[in-house]
Amino acid sequence: MLVSLVAVACSSGDGRGNTGSSLSIGDATGESATGGTGSMTGVDTTASLSDGTDSATSAPDDATGTSADSDPSSDGSSGPGPTSCAEDEAACDAWFLPRDAAQWEAVTIGGPVALAPGGPVLAAFDIEEPRIGFVLTADELVRVDLEQRTWVSKTTIADRFPELNVEIFSAYSVPAYWAGMPGAPEGVTIGGSDVAFLYEYDAASDTFAFDQSTVFGNEWDDPGAPVRTDVREMWLDLTNDEGWADHDVSEICPDAQGPVGPHIAVVTDGAVQVLDAGYCFAFFPPVDIAAFAPMGLPGAPPAERIGGVAYNETTGLVVFAEP
Repeated sequence: MLVSLVAVACSSGDGRGNTGSSLSIGDATGESATGGTGSMTGVDTTASLSDGTDSATSAPDDATGTSADSDPSSDGSSGPGPTSCAEDEAACDAWFLPRDAAQWEAVTIGGPVALAPGGPVLAAFDIEEPRIGFVLTADELVRVDLEQRTWVSKTTIADRFPELNVEIFSAYSVPAYWAGMPGAPEGVTIGGSDVAFLYEYDAASDTFAFDQSTVFGNEWDDPGAPVRTDVREMWLDLTNDEGWADHDVSEICPDAQGPVGPHIAVVTDGAVQVLDAGYCFAFFPPVDIAAFAPMGLPGAPPAERIGGVAYNETTGLVVFAEP
């Protein structure tokens, strides 16, 4: 399966596909444009099992996502516990917007504190079927259980993505079903300022296989496109079931009409831009972050704290905080 920062290509899987361009998010062949999938990288070896069944995956005790086994204080002594997300927004490290929800849920993610990101969050992506997320810092890749809302494991970027040699600006994934093939891998794109690195994730072995690196598409050079170095994060929505992208494609695609379907939401410092990924692969004009439907709902994360964003069709939208 190919992934890029450009388009969603034809899929014969379940009728959701649309005609795309030569650089595609998903296709029905599941094959690389370069004719191969590359070598497999190693699995997590730090505080985790490859199937994510270590102790960090236990469910949180309460709505804040804190663990019952958490020490009441940082030094292990008795006394008042750490400030909760409900008491202080600075303690929140994620905001969840479940499917069909009318407001966000701010949480402190549970699990061992040592597994939390050790540096600023730069990007995130999800893996659809196992309902997990991956959070990227400059040096780390942290796995999170999106249902239990717990940190699961941590490894290094160099271990999982040894080919990745650029500053990380964004990441997103393409659900495996888009390929229309049983057992197809999930597609993952990690973007720098000018180059995107494409991977395939196999859930059974918990491994990423490098596919290729590619430059951004021509639509990113259009006058109305976001400045690539201003991009803070992006996520792919193949269905637009929530109706967040409320444009009509005729606004940017002269030969098409109707509501937006597959699209990429691109977050910059002050705005969100929707990139159509089903018809003509062009950008709609930017809107203020708070004016983009999900970001205007009650309890939405402050714009300045948006670090990584992942959209899972089952669990919904999640924003991981930039400290």
